[in-house]
Amino acid sequence: MAVSSAGLKRAINSKTISAVLTDVFAGAVCSILSIAYCLSYAALIFTGPIAHFLSYGVAATFLSAAVAGAVVALRSSLFSLLPVPTARFR
Repeated sequence: MAVSSAGLKRAINSKTISAVLTDVFAGAVCSILSIAYCLSYAALIFTGPIAHFLSYGVAATFLSAAVAGAVVALRSSLFSLLPVPTARFR
């Protein structure tokens, strides 16, 4: 069975586009999750008498999440790892 090169290119392009859209959607979901974690931790930490420093806390959590993400992306061998802050301290 012969397959034309135009049909093969169209099949490869549609698979490539589908894979790219899947990766973009997954990245968007992960970034929204990370933003939600950062905002919630800043809101939990900067309450009471230090509530007026909440904007600095939000900036600090976003910066620390970006640094942690960059370090994990550059140094980890686990490509699908998602570095987000968690509440599991032991």
